[in-house]
Amino acid sequence: MNIDEVVINKINNEKLHRAMDKLTKQQRRRILLYYDYQLSMEEIARIESCSKQSVQESIDWGIKKLKKFFEKF
Repeated sequence: MNIDEVVINKINNEKLHRAMDKLTKQQRRRILLYYDYQLSMEEIARIESCSKQSVQESIDWGIKKLKKFFEKF
């Protein structure tokens, strides 16, 4: 990876962290469990003692917020 790519990755990571800060704790946790830890929505629902639909809606709303944040850039 050249220096330009390193700088671009760092900037993108900083933007992502700022965007994630705009989410509720629940949305952030569920998005991280789903995308970073690759748990299924069913697994997250079991862990959190809630419905799969609740997890899905929370992740969907969180993704919408993230997209909105990045549209500003």
